[in-house]
Amino acid sequence: MKAKVNIDSFQVAYQPIVRSASLQQKEVKKEKYEALLRYDNSAGFPANIYKTLLPSEKKQVTEKIIETVLKKLNNPDSNIEISINITYSDIENLKNILQLLDKYKNGAKKLIFEFIEEEELINKLAVKTFMREVKAYNCKFALDDFGKGYATFGPLLDFDFDIIKFDKVLTQNFSRKAKHFFVLEQIIQICQRLNISTVIEHIEHNDDLSAAILIGADYLQGFHPKLGKPSFNIE
Repeated sequence: MKAKVNIDSFQVAYQPIVRSASLQQKEVKKEKYEALLRYDNSAGFPANIYKTLLPSEKKQVTEKIIETVLKKLNNPDSNIEISINITYSDIENLKNILQLLDKYKNGAKKLIFEFIEEEELINKLAVKTFMREVKAYNCKFALDDFGKGYATFGPLLDFDFDIIKFDKVLTQNFSRKAKHFFVLEQIIQICQRLNISTVIEHIEHNDDLSAAILIGADYLQGFHPKLGKPSFNIE
């Protein structure tokens, strides 16, 4: 008999997203965080436990995570922003998400919904409806994994994203790969013209950190000591 997953055992860890310009100053500015799902795995469930949940259970988990983040953001003295990854089933759960945004209006304006490029953008009408309704609460939108697979610039043209996060196919060791560096540099320049902020993830080494600052990315994320690993507490 399959063991029952405890929805309450899902927790939120927060990974810093650092403004690159602040790395050249005395005080590093951790203005944004990405909310990451973690599970208390004392029962021995597989690492990808979320993928095994029923659709109804996934909706419960997402609503719990959104409310947890909104409560943290609802503090009027806090200026940080937090991004949450959402799936297409979450887009279909628009009514309940809007109820949470209405409950925590001050926190909603500091919330970023993060789409994974390959999966969530297939139904353009549903995505545009979701974005229009959520935008009324001043939420922002990020496109994760840009450049994955045979991706095109279609998402930049079809949707109004505020932030672009690059896939590791572009960013991994890009400081030592001239082709990767050039392509990434050109895309960043396009985003600048479109008034879209850019995030380079997976920054671990000093060479990549220096190159990411040089190339003009707005924000950096990764396990480099100056950036930060996920934690259950926000610094």
